[in-house]
Amino acid sequence: MSYTFKGKLQGRICAECIEPLANVKVRLYRPEQENVVAQTSASEKLTFRILNQEEVEEKNNRLLAETEADAQGNFLFELGKEND
Repeated sequence: MSYTFKGKLQGRICAECIEPLANVKVRLYRPEQENVVAQTSASEKLTFRILNQEEVEEKNNRLLAETEADAQGNFLFELGKEND
C-alpha cells in the first residue's frame, strides 16, 4: 500500500500578511513515543519547538523521508512499502 502526504508551509507575519516558507527542507520521522494520538491532538504550543543540531542527529534513526518545499511552500511525500 502507498500513501501520499502533502501540505503547504506558510508563515503569518500579520493577520493579512501570509508568506510561503519557500525552499525549506521537510522531514518525516517515526514517532518516538507510543501515545501518538495524544500528541497529535495537543496544541502545537505544547509540541512544537526548534531543535538544535544534536537533537536533530538523535532523530536520524527514525527518519522516514525528506523533501524540499517549492517556491510557494508546497511539499509532497509519496510513501510506499519500501518505507515500512
